[in-house]
Amino acid sequence: QTAEAKRNELDRIEEKNGRLQEILEELPPGAEGIERYGLAASEEEGAGLEVRDEEVTVERYLSAAERLAQARAAAEEEARQAASAKDDQVARALSDMMYGTLETKKEAAGVGEIEAPPWLEQPPESWSE
Repeated sequence: QTAEAKRNELDRIEEKNGRLQEILEELPPGAEGIERYGLAASEEEGAGLEVRDEEVTVERYLSAAERLAQARAAAEEEARQAASAKDDQVARALSDMMYGTLETKKEAAGVGEIEAPPWLEQPPESWSE
């Protein structure tokens, strides 16, 4: 009863907001928008009876049939990946050109210890521009 009265009042407010929106469209740009109202999630009918998956903190129980289905799906996925890996051109090219790694070696890239120039060891007062 109270929720129904609140919904009716929200409908009346929405009608008035519609008219306000029409007026705002006639005004020059930069005018403030209209705030929208509605029922809170806890006010929805039956909201307290619903349980979402993220609210459950224990591991879900799987029946024997569900475990079997998961095992079959995993085996099919593994077989599919094995079949695609037989003639995987990208992996073969990576192996041929970069020995199976995408990272570059620091020595090969020239990134190592940089020696300081000799003038840097002198006191700053002796430096010239």
